[in-house]
Amino acid sequence: MKKPKKINFFAIGKKVISNEIDALQEVSSGISKNEFNEVCNFLLETKGNLIFLGIGKSGKVSEKISATLSSLGKPSFYINAAEASHGDLGAITKKDSLIIFSYSGALSSVEAANISIESHFHPNERMDLAVVQLNTDFSGRKFKLIYKMKKIQIDDAKDWRVVGIVLDGIDIVSLYRKQFASLVKENNDNLDLAIDSWSIEEDSLNLEN
Repeated sequence: MKKPKKINFFAIGKKVISNEIDALQEVSSGISKNEFNEVCNFLLETKGNLIFLGIGKSGKVSEKISATLSSLGKPSFYINAAEASHGDLGAITKKDSLIIFSYSGALSSVEAANISIESHFHPNERMDLAVVQLNTDFSGRKFKLIYKMKKIQIDDAKDWRVVGIVLDGIDIVSLYRKQFASLVKENNDNLDLAIDSWSIEEDSLNLEN
């Protein structure tokens, strides 16, 4: 019986550190002086809180940055995008600035003064359905984000949950649902294989499709 091959963890660790150094050097060489100064001035000039918003891995990154800024004395807190419409949006004031991390790693900043929130129940007057619309204007472009809400039975009580998210006319939840259903079918109803092969194609996000 062959002895198991010993793994050189030290060499692997050194390689990882070397790769990290190379990555940091690439970041350093790619930073725009004007854009970097613009971001720093934006953070310094915010009179209220710096509010970071994200979801998934982007949310973890934005939550860490928010915690770091708070520890340095700059008031900041994090909002999970999936929970935002459950009441967290009410914590935003006109003096605050909203910094959004997207799934692609892109970063957007929005002054809270440019955000308006509209909330109304479903037109058919069903009290278990509601729509929350968030309008914002930044960088000369207007965006509309709509949360579709529904009261769902959870344990012994009903609570509001997000059942749909529409960004600039794109139904994000529907998009994911259709793609996942297609993947399940392609993988002969094997959920594990469908999840492993899941990837969002860029063409599926095209507004013209």
